Amino acid sequence: MKIVAHQRAVRSLSTCSNYLTALRSFRRFLGGDDIPLRSLSSGHIGRYRQWLHQNGVSPNTTSCYLRSLRSLYNIAVRRHVVRQCFPFSEVFTGNMATAKRAAPLSVIRSLRSLTLPSDSSLRLSLDMFLFSFYAMGMPFADVARLRRSQIDFSSSSIVYHRQKTGCPVTVSLEPCMLDIIRRYSDSCRQYVFPLL
Repeated sequence: MKIVAHQRAVRSLSTCSNYLTALRSFRRFLGGDDIPLRSLSSGHIGRYRQWLHQNGVSPNTTSCYLRSLRSLYNIAVRRHVVRQCFPFSEVFTGNMATAKRAAPLSVIRSLRSLTLPSDSSLRLSLDMFLFSFYAMGMPFADVARLRRSQIDFSSSSIVYHRQKTGCPVTVSLEPCMLDIIRRYSDSCRQYVFPLL
């Protein structure tokens, strides 16, 4: 836990949250006890992975827990708290491909045809969902931060940087997206939508 407390200063909040979640899960596996880091072995980690599986934890969540624990262990190794014994060497910590779960076209058409009051929060929510859908699944964080300056009407495109990764993204600006943009247009606001 001391390592996690120190990591809060240098890691993102979500990374530290992952660390704490993994530690709590590992502690439940241990029956609420702790074990010294120096006695952590590949046997412990293998049994923990099996315990997660038996308790219905998905393979990708299991990998996330194991990566978090391995990361904390490696920090302890770098700080010379423990000697490296590679307790995670025999477990899979990658991600497995999962089946895409897409809404059927009939659902999108039903949502599109809903009649809601133009000044309602439900209308705004629906428009943000549809805009995200039309914009190739633009994450909500990016929709909320979308600036008017990122819309290029001459080339009919939106060019922005992902909030999460900083990677540049270009999306074609379709007429259905323009309708939503115009609905919330306000020249006094730097953001396209009234979310921030």
